[in-house]
Amino acid sequence: MTNGGSCGQSTTWSFFSRTKTLVIRGKGPIEFCSNVDKDKVENIVINYGVTAIGPSAFSYYTNLKSVSIADTVTTISGQAFQCCSNLTSVTIPDSVTLIGDKAFQSCTGLKTLTIGKSVKSIGESAFYYCLLLKSVKIPNSVETIGAFAFASCYNLTSVVLSNNLTSLGTQSFGSCQSLESIVLPKTLTSIGSFAFTYNSILKSVIFYGDHDLGVDAFSKCPNLNFVCVPPDYKDSYFCRVKVEKSCSP
Repeated sequence: MTNGGSCGQSTTWSFFSRTKTLVIRGKGPIEFCSNVDKDKVENIVINYGVTAIGPSAFSYYTNLKSVSIADTVTTISGQAFQCCSNLTSVTIPDSVTLIGDKAFQSCTGLKTLTIGKSVKSIGESAFYYCLLLKSVKIPNSVETIGAFAFASCYNLTSVVLSNNLTSLGTQSFGSCQSLESIVLPKTLTSIGSFAFTYNSILKSVIFYGDHDLGVDAFSKCPNLNFVCVPPDYKDSYFCRVKVEKSCSP
């Protein structure tokens, strides 16, 4: 049994009850899928031709387990999948250039994340409070990561940053309480206030550039004991830790 409706001027939805799958078709952006019984949806398939996922398009689909995004999508807008608490895995295709503010905020069941190699900007709180996320690799296309983007991802143990990253926002990785080390690329020129605050087991920071540190960027990191910087780094101490001036990219 299927039923359907509109997702905007140029896209439509169909729901297949046997597989609990919502299928989106059309050419253009998803705006808002009207009259969907979101509690019944466990899978979403966004077909080829769709160009953008609009603001709050699928927020609070709390039983959603999987989503397939076609490689014609270029934008995942703010709050697009916010509070989809049973979503366990997300692959963002290479066509996407923007992940909006709070796009996947509070997806508390999210365990695996693959970010496509065309994303340039990750918005504020985009993956905030994704409690089960353990690792993230930021592709080299990404230039900016917004405030609180990965904050309170308590189980995040591995972060690989883009080699072209220029800016980390306020508390972008704050309260990532399982993160032990971080390498900051040479291109990074701005680190926001409290960017890595309350990372209680963070032990090692490696700098490869001349960073503009925000207020208390590494405050409340009681186990930080190794800081490696380039030979021309101007200070001898960082966060009360004596630096080792031997790191080169």
